[in-house]
Amino acid sequence: MQPYPLFVALSVVTVLMPGPAVVMTLSNRLAGGLAACWWGIAGFACGYTALVLLAMGGVGVAALGAPQGMGALRLVAAALLAYLGLRLWRAPPLAVVPAGALATATARRCFVQGALLQFVNPYALVFVTTVWPQFLNRSASLPLMSQVLLLLAIHTGVTVGIHGSYAVLAGRARRWLSTEGGARALRRVGALLYFGFGASLLLRAWA
Repeated sequence: MQPYPLFVALSVVTVLMPGPAVVMTLSNRLAGGLAACWWGIAGFACGYTALVLLAMGGVGVAALGAPQGMGALRLVAAALLAYLGLRLWRAPPLAVVPAGALATATARRCFVQGALLQFVNPYALVFVTTVWPQFLNRSASLPLMSQVLLLLAIHTGVTVGIHGSYAVLAGRARRWLSTEGGARALRRVGALLYFGFGASLLLRAWA
């Protein structure tokens, strides 16, 4: 099975759905400007690439086959989401960041957090290990690893396009969200979403 348009559609639906990555993109865009947003998106891409390579190498399949491994992954992801939620809840009011004023430490933090968020995402692992193989054909003229890299390139392009669109939309609302009331609303809603996603992972880990 190699209907790549179907894979594109699945990737669009998966990336488009509001989740921790979308919350991070919006908060990065408003707190650190467009540069912070793109550093976070680059982190998403690198973290997802590492996840795909490990999953296709057998590590992901092993984790799915071992309840303890999948449970541990969910606990790690829940802890990361709790940390991000607490950090966002306690963050100071958003300030407008002039173009080119992003600190190196902020850029590094956005990149690392984005990479970690994708790398320990159990839902991404399930998607890669269960859905991706349906689009791989061992009898095709294109080598299997080349097919994996092609799927990865498609998914990465979808991720960059959709999260970039979220960043643009967030930028249009930045004036209101930079006010005290708007910033507080964004922090509270974003933090609660992080906590909610983390709680759902904990429930599944203990189920």
